Formats: sequence, C-alpha cells, structure tokens
Amino acid sequence: MNHYFLSLLLAATPFLAFAQGDQQQIARNGASEIHIYGNMSGVYINTGGTDVIEVNHVLTVEGEDRPDLRKLEVIRDGSMIKILEREPSNELLKDKVASHNLSISHKRSGKHHKRSYGCTKANAYLEVTIPVGMKITVESLYGGIEAREVKDMPMAKSTYGLIDVVFAADAKVGGLDYESNYQSVDVTLPADVAADLRLSTSYGNLYTDFDFIIPANGTTGHQRDHGHGKEMVKGSLNGGGRIISLTSPYKNVYLRKRK
Repeated sequence: MNHYFLSLLLAATPFLAFAQGDQQQIARNGASEIHIYGNMSGVYINTGGTDVIEVNHVLTVEGEDRPDLRKLEVIRDGSMIKILEREPSNELLKDKVASHNLSISHKRSGKHHKRSYGCTKANAYLEVTIPVGMKITVESLYGGIEAREVKDMPMAKSTYGLIDVVFAADAKVGGLDYESNYQSVDVTLPADVAADLRLSTSYGNLYTDFDFIIPANGTTGHQRDHGHGKEMVKGSLNGGGRIISLTSPYKNVYLRKRK
C-alpha cells in the first residue's frame, strides 16, 4: 500500500561512582548492555570504536559550572552497566539555586529559549559515547533522548522530553519500544527494516514515508477514534517481523526512512 503521511535498581555493588567532574571513562570489561537514566538532564547518545564508555555530565546555573549539584551512580550488574543520574533533581535545584522561577534547558550549546527571561537558568545534559555493539536502553524524566548512528537500542522512554533517534544505515533493527508521554517520538530506520508497526497517538499526528502493508482483513490498519482523539496505525514493513512500537499520546510520531 502506498505510504502514509499521517496527521530500569537491582541489588549490586557499584564498580565506579562519580560525584563530581564532567568527563569520565568507564571500562567496558566485557559488558554487553548499557542502561542510562537521566533525571533532569537531556541524554545524548553517540557511538564510538573503543571498549571505553565516555561520559560527560554537565550542569551549569546562570552559566557557572556546578559540580556540587550533579551526581552519577555507575553500577555493574552482570553483563549490564547502569549509568544513573541521581543529581540534579528538580527538588534540589529549587532548594539550592532558584530564588524565583527555574528554567531548565538541555542544550549542548547552553542556549536558553527566550521565555526564560526573569528566571534562574540552568542547563543540564548527559552525553555518553558507547562502544559499537552494546545494547542500549534509555529512560529520562525531564530531558529528552537523542541518539545517532546506533545499531541496537530497543527501548527509549521519556516522560517530558523528545525522543529523537537515528539508526545506522547497516543496523539490524529488532523490536523497538519507544514512548514519550508529552513530547514527540522521531525515529529514522534503514530502508530495509522488516517489522510489524504499531504507531499511536491520542492528540497528535502520525507521519511516515515508509511503504507498509495493512493486513488483508483491514481491521488493524489506520484507525482514528474521533470521540477520544486516538489514532493508531498497524501494518508490516518488508514482510513483517518484530514489533516496532512508537507512542506519543500528546505529540506527534515520526517514522522516517533513512535515505
């Protein structure tokens, strides 16, 4: 059918823990998976060619570096490495730095939006470069999740942030479970990905430039519940496969074909 343009803590011993400083390195030591949790920070994922995980944790307030207000916990749990942002938290920043309204950005450029005038301005982000071949899962609370050239990233979930993920051209994509409660989900996949699609929104729109097949019975194709605002697309790409589920109740879902 022609394409549519539709409107993780377990008990474990920490092997490394960092309370201060921006740039850190973590030896992979055979780990095959990594889980990242961002509290206040936006999470940026890059892929690298070594067996070292590089971490850059940034928090500035009114342009000044504040290492006293940031803290990461790094845990080895079997074959998984967990990088967990403990501070900053919304409560900590309001208690320690905000004399009035608090404006949080998550930009590597440090720039704030115009509406932050008159507010205490903070910028928080967590940038992680991960060896090629590790399975990546990410969760965030206030910040978004951005990843580039990943090959194995089956789960990304954010409460308040945008999810923006571009898979490598040669990625062999299995199932995906991506959801942002209040912002958009934007995913770019190789053109030859084989999967069963589940795209859904309640108050936004669904967009894709993939050609996909709606099942012959027609009961699981494009559905729009006008009474509740819910829109869903179910179909198969390139013969079908594992489920790719992209959900954004309040914003848009974009599934893009890598050119």
